[in-house]
Amino acid sequence: MKRNIKLCLQYDGTNYYGWQKQSNRITVAGVLEQAIQKAVGEETRVIAASRIDAGAHAYGQIVNFQTNVSWDVSVFPRAINCNLPRDIVVYDAYYMPLDFHARFSARWRRYEYLILNSSLPSPFYRNYACFFPHKLDIDKMIEGAAFLVGKHDFTSFCTESKNMENTVRTVSLLSIKKRGSPSGRGSPSGKGSPSGSDNFISIDIVADAFLYGMIRSIAGILIDVGQGRKLPEDVKTVLEAENRKMGPMVRPAHGLYLMEVGY
Repeated sequence: MKRNIKLCLQYDGTNYYGWQKQSNRITVAGVLEQAIQKAVGEETRVIAASRIDAGAHAYGQIVNFQTNVSWDVSVFPRAINCNLPRDIVVYDAYYMPLDFHARFSARWRRYEYLILNSSLPSPFYRNYACFFPHKLDIDKMIEGAAFLVGKHDFTSFCTESKNMENTVRTVSLLSIKKRGSPSGRGSPSGKGSPSGSDNFISIDIVADAFLYGMIRSIAGILIDVGQGRKLPEDVKTVLEAENRKMGPMVRPAHGLYLMEVGY
């Protein structure tokens, strides 16, 4: 009898060409499928809530796959993790109805884009935050971000929209705040430290779904606003143009984190 398994996983995307399987490239989905197949002894196909970019990370990716094995559900994380590299970890598993689909059953996704806004880079965050050395006006960024909340056509913020039937998305939250070193990761603090107090800017965004490159493009235009290269109302102009040629710079993927998926 087929069983539908939902997995919750975290991963450091530094060493992967994104989520989706590709021939001759190492991807998170490819490595995870191999680990599941070794654990359950069957060929499997994993379905993800979100297929994020090369170099991006996840604290709360959700996937599902189907199998004939009938283990206690608590066995799945342990069995699969035995076959995974240390930069991917399955931290929970659930039996779900057969019609559960990690992508199409999802109601919203939450991402964070992390900027290290410091005069000096950090060796500890070179793969985990977008380094930007010029002063950013966070109040102006917040003002510009307000134009993106709600239901809009985000064509100007999509890097691959040619074959997409629908480029309308609903952003329910877009907040920006300063913070200190996230999670206390490794770096020294105090005077002169690039990752000391309030040197990080976090862009937190929730939407029903996202277009390819959308979040990194939003980060791009908000950085432009914060630097003074654009006015906050220019965000509205670019959005309403519905034209990628007017779109902003796409910022690096290593500052992007999939935080949570809601069902």
